[in-house]
Amino acid sequence: MPGCRRLRKDAGRVLLQVLTDFVPKVAYPLIGFTGFIELTALLWWGIELWRTMNVAKTSRAKLLAAPSPLPAQ
Repeated sequence: MPGCRRLRKDAGRVLLQVLTDFVPKVAYPLIGFTGFIELTALLWWGIELWRTMNVAKTSRAKLLAAPSPLPAQ
């Protein structure tokens, strides 16, 4: 369930933000680390999205140049 993972991540971030009031020396580095993980995941997703769109762009010319109907193999 992707929604549950998102809820756990958000709950963890909120918990860490509350902990900054009580143990800032522990909580702030953890918030930074979780932010780094989130940034890395967004970068990874963006690269995969770009690669997928790039493949579609370069393969479209081959698809349009194929004879219609395609011969059975």
